Amino acid sequence: MVFRKYLIALGFLISFNSFGQELQFSRVIDTIITVNIPIDGPLVDISTPFYGGSISPKAGKVFKVISSNFEKPSFSNLYGLSGSYCNNPSNDIQYHYIKLGMEIFDGTNSIIVDNVDAYDGTNHSFHNANSQGNNSTFWMNSESSINILFGINGTSPICIKGITGKLFLSIIEFNVE
Repeated sequence: MVFRKYLIALGFLISFNSFGQELQFSRVIDTIITVNIPIDGPLVDISTPFYGGSISPKAGKVFKVISSNFEKPSFSNLYGLSGSYCNNPSNDIQYHYIKLGMEIFDGTNSIIVDNVDAYDGTNHSFHNANSQGNNSTFWMNSESSINILFGINGTSPICIKGITGKLFLSIIEFNVE
């Protein structure tokens, strides 16, 4: 798979050079960014996005994001997610839409792409959570970033802890000349 990525990168390098573009291949980046709400910390309200790691090209570089894939969120204990409705802490979460997503920020505007949702508190599992992702390619300049987050689909404030989400990214980095 790594060899395939190098062949793709070589193809881009050849095509950019043959058309006189001002981009020069730098490297292939396979990375993971995570968001973690530790079990030994306080409950965190995710009715507004809770951000984890991010990635952004450095000055003089651009990224071509080839793929992004989420891993099913993992729990810090055997009983699943620790959480409750923030306005009623004695009421455990039975079924609510908790999302793991990525925010794509272009320096001015952002869009949140979520792929893992529908936590089932009874069965301690996520629906639609089998390493889904976005295989659409897109470009990023040094003013843009990708952030991973937990949030909710709905209106009830949800407070959680003891959960980790991962986003796997394949990126081709270019120098801007």
